Amino acid sequence: MQMHSLQSQGLTLADIPMGFFPDDALDAPVTPRAATAPAPFADAAPAKAAGPAPSRAVKLARAKTGESELRLLAEQDGDAIRYVLVKSTIAPYAVKREVLVDAEKKIPLNYLQATEEFDRRVALAYPVEKLRNGKTVETHLNLL
Repeated sequence: MQMHSLQSQGLTLADIPMGFFPDDALDAPVTPRAATAPAPFADAAPAKAAGPAPSRAVKLARAKTGESELRLLAEQDGDAIRYVLVKSTIAPYAVKREVLVDAEKKIPLNYLQATEEFDRRVALAYPVEKLRNGKTVETHLNLL
């Protein structure tokens, strides 16, 4: 096999200096490859896990330090869409999920109400810091 690959490049073993290989070097064993047919695509697809409803991120805010994060997710719940606020922290690692509902009517919030609630929670979690020169600095990043 080695001779064949060298000959395909226009080289022979005579072109390689003898000092390149030690005297006690052994030829590598040649093992035939097992010809296996690839699995069909249907078998290769992972099985769907029964878990939370599919969701997409609507808004995302992260502390500039990276220690915490707030996400507003839109989840499909049958025909309706519910908005979920997810707060995660790194140290200690914790994830808290809260479905946003109207406190009085006990019904899920719509998009406008959910984004307003998210902005309010971001303002509480990441207050603006005032510098000595009177300027203000945000303590979070709006990623979405």
